[in-house]
Amino acid sequence: VSAVSAGSSHALAVKKDGTVWGWGGNSGVLGISGSSSYEPSPVQIDISNVSVVAAGRIHNLALKNNKTVWSWGYNIDGQLADGTTTYSPLPSQITSLSNIKAIAAGDDFSLFLKNDNTVVGAGYNSNGELGDGTNTSNSSPVAVSGLSNVKAIAAGANHSVALKNDGTMWAWGKNDLGQLGDGTTTSQNVPVQVSGLTNVVAIDAGDSHTLAVKSDGSVWAWGYNYYGQLGNGTTESSYSPIQVLSSDEASYFSSAIATSAGYHHTIILKSDGTVWGCGWNTYGELGLSDTIDRSTPNKASL
Repeated sequence: VSAVSAGSSHALAVKKDGTVWGWGGNSGVLGISGSSSYEPSPVQIDISNVSVVAAGRIHNLALKNNKTVWSWGYNIDGQLADGTTTYSPLPSQITSLSNIKAIAAGDDFSLFLKNDNTVVGAGYNSNGELGDGTNTSNSSPVAVSGLSNVKAIAAGANHSVALKNDGTMWAWGKNDLGQLGDGTTTSQNVPVQVSGLTNVVAIDAGDSHTLAVKSDGSVWAWGYNYYGQLGNGTTESSYSPIQVLSSDEASYFSSAIATSAGYHHTIILKSDGTVWGCGWNTYGELGLSDTIDRSTPNKASL
């Protein structure tokens, strides 16, 4: 396996041979011909030569080696970016897109990073998720307003984030819990800069919180924090980036190289190969051999 992505109740994996496999809750989401039932084991999806996948709530995206994008699943808000709102049970090419470098899937919208380092999006847009200056959903890709020199993108449930080549972070969409990190709770339909954050090297977005790793290995988080997913030792939400603490709360977390934001939990990968987590743990999401929530990162039992 060379790449993975998790949706609301299903998961996707890409193998080194470019094949895609899916499992979990199906209901017509997985892209398996003749199947709409729960799939407890990986089943191959009818698409090849794939390098990266992105799983949304009820739709999926795949980026092929030739830089074309394919989509499948539900399309009520136009999240398949094919110019329609028609459900697609099997992967089909988004013909309007080419030379795509990266993909991201939110709950019901999609983002695409183009070869010229600009971003386009399609799908649900009531909170400004597409960043085009409107709140109108669109079934065809529209340009994110005024955004250039982008190197990475991520999509939360209803907000979007981008990392620029200069190490700054930008965000747009829903902001009721401060997930945009601009110091407010005002939703934005155009990108705004995340306050005071520079030298960022990795990003991710959860349901309603956002994460960043800086070049010094520190981790920063903002947004909803009821379960301690911001990792700062509290359960108070933050509208601006705050630095994640170590598990003893005596120093800051260090040596991080990547993060992943779940529904209400945070996973961090350190340079030594260890995995750490904080936040909601009712179902054992943090891998700590218990179901106790944590407000600072703890080392997973791997």
